[in-house]
Amino acid sequence: MKKNIFNIHSTFCILLITAMAACRPQAPISLDPKIDDLRIVVTPDSLPNTYILTANPGNVIGYWDLGNGAKVNGASSARVQYPSPGNYTVTLNAYGSGGKTNIVSIVIPVLKSNYDLLKDSIYTLLTGGINNPGGKVWVVDSMITGHLIKNPQKGGNGDWAALPADGANGYNNRANNKYGAGMYDDSLIFKLTDKDGFAFEYRNHGTSCAASNAISSGADAGKGIYTLLRTNGAWQSTGAVPVSSIVPGATGDYIVYCTPPKNMGWSLLKDGAGNYSLIFSSGGGFLSYFTDWSSDYQVKSINADKMVVWKSCSDGATRQIVLCRAGFADHD
Repeated sequence: MKKNIFNIHSTFCILLITAMAACRPQAPISLDPKIDDLRIVVTPDSLPNTYILTANPGNVIGYWDLGNGAKVNGASSARVQYPSPGNYTVTLNAYGSGGKTNIVSIVIPVLKSNYDLLKDSIYTLLTGGINNPGGKVWVVDSMITGHLIKNPQKGGNGDWAALPADGANGYNNRANNKYGAGMYDDSLIFKLTDKDGFAFEYRNHGTSCAASNAISSGADAGKGIYTLLRTNGAWQSTGAVPVSSIVPGATGDYIVYCTPPKNMGWSLLKDGAGNYSLIFSSGGGFLSYFTDWSSDYQVKSINADKMVVWKSCSDGATRQIVLCRAGFADHD
């Protein structure tokens, strides 16, 4: 019995001593001071128009915007290439052990092109070759079914009908279903040359086809999509009429009388998963069927003869467009 009392008493003393030790003030944890003088150091690499960007101090986790649409996250340095001339604004937002640093930006002037940096075959497929003066001409692949599909990620719905649906097949995204709507005679020309840069030329012969669907949100909510093209001064529109006034029995869509601007440009953006987006500047281009000025076309596939793109549109839908090189005969 005495042994048990001693054990209980000893255990109590140990707990008490431990508790008293836990209550003693602890030495403060040392943190490095916040970095307020972050800088970007630019070092030319061995290839023209290629640079190594380094944070100084270097013990930071950096989030880089490289000024060309590309971003690098979680690194204290980045390597960047600028094939085209221009002034590129690089921004660095970083975190050190003392917390968030100041945000810094610099401008890197690039005076000459170096398109040899563009080794990805997609540039040749899209333009017909770097420094090909005539560029490559694309048209809507109108002779195949499915060249225009609404919501392809959901299996497709709707017909984008410029002609009435036939009773047997219903809305089946038929071949040539936009005949007479001012789309199939459009030529889309992509160039990449030292003289013209990333040049895009749109020949529409005076008319373009635009969606009539209502814009779903924003300042223009409720308006027909076609009004965005009709009222854009750069496109010199003189009017717009429903396709049905030209093609009897047609439903939806507008023909917009307009002249595309000259000297439009394009770029390609590749994300971390290897997916490409074809980008036009705001108000500076679209691919045959106008669905708003958002510039991002997802390139789902491309080869020497055909290209399939998806676009998220201002009416909330996704639309697929199938293009082929001019002169390519493709039939179902």
